[in-house]
Amino acid sequence: MSIWIDIGKGRKYCVRISEPVNRLQDPWDDLAQAVILQAVKDYRKVLKALVRRPDSLALKKEKKQCEAFFRSVWFGVLSGTNPDFILEELRKEVAG
Repeated sequence: MSIWIDIGKGRKYCVRISEPVNRLQDPWDDLAQAVILQAVKDYRKVLKALVRRPDSLALKKEKKQCEAFFRSVWFGVLSGTNPDFILEELRKEVAG
């Protein structure tokens, strides 16, 4: 299963979600999508904040935490998408 996430300015990217083993797991797909979408929003927010305050150690730490999630085993369970692709697309979006 795939979902398309709007990253702004008319650009979208596809995130592949692991297929459920049976139909009873369908609610878990919704949860996986929500987790990924929230991670995208969090990363976008911290990137935008770093543009305004590039020397903030707290923001740099938060950015690393977001990147660690995208590169985690947990993200791999939720999605088969290359995390570096997602991170790069979000960086491009924020850079304008």
